[in-house]
Amino acid sequence: FFSKDELKALDDFIDDLCNSYIEYGGQYPTFTNFIRLFLRHDFPAKTITAVLTKLHPILHVLTIEEEDKQSLVFSLTQSISGGLPSLDSSRRDPSSVLDSFSTSLKKRDKELSRNDYVYLLAIAVLGRNLASS
Repeated sequence: FFSKDELKALDDFIDDLCNSYIEYGGQYPTFTNFIRLFLRHDFPAKTITAVLTKLHPILHVLTIEEEDKQSLVFSLTQSISGGLPSLDSSRRDPSSVLDSFSTSLKKRDKELSRNDYVYLLAIAVLGRNLASS
């Protein structure tokens, strides 16, 4: 786990990263993949919620248009592995993470479509946690 100083550094990094992504990065698939990394279950809940909150108005941009279905499935699989205590001794996601993913599904100026990365990830995370309850 992370020390207080490491968590503070990670929070500052995420804030800078999201600001840069909003300003410049949405047009670069590599930057998008890098942002997606911080939505994985093995990051602290505060990191995941910060990314989803900061990028809420533009979550649809985390979908890479040129990404084939196989790559998308692989990315989603990597992001949601774990989380079923009966199968892998993992823990369920904290309520703050579940709240952030459910909030990401709410209507906004630009709605997520059913093929958008964050939509699929949110459904997978919420479904995994439902299955483990």
